[in-house]
Amino acid sequence: MDASPDTAIRGRLLIAALLAGIAAECCERGVEYAKVREQFGQPIGAFQAVKHHCANMAIMAHAAKELTTFAALAFTEGHAEAEREADAALNLALRAARENAGTNIQVHGGMGFSAECDAHLYLKAARLLDAACGGLSESRRRLMQHK
Repeated sequence: MDASPDTAIRGRLLIAALLAGIAAECCERGVEYAKVREQFGQPIGAFQAVKHHCANMAIMAHAAKELTTFAALAFTEGHAEAEREADAALNLALRAARENAGTNIQVHGGMGFSAECDAHLYLKAARLLDAACGGLSESRRRLMQHK
């Protein structure tokens, strides 16, 4: 039995919201770690390269959250473009979660892969949700079908 279109849209919105949350949490954890981890006598957050990584994570997390919120409102209000907006939100949230999870691991350095740090768990969760919705290529395909 196939799910109704509304159920499928709700599912994509839910996954997009989870992924946007992962993107935001990775940004927050990366920034907090950059404030306390010291190298060469100063926090690593003082280095321009780390600042750029943190800024990029913040932009991606914010964009994913806002587009997901917009798509959810469009769906709730019954707009004709709600399905397209949900697909766009999912696509952006997938990319934001995967990129931010990877960048968070980079900011944490070697510790990001260790069992002592949860950074790697966010990447695993993002990949799991990615697989659950068919992956980024499926998301792009659905998005490209909208006119």
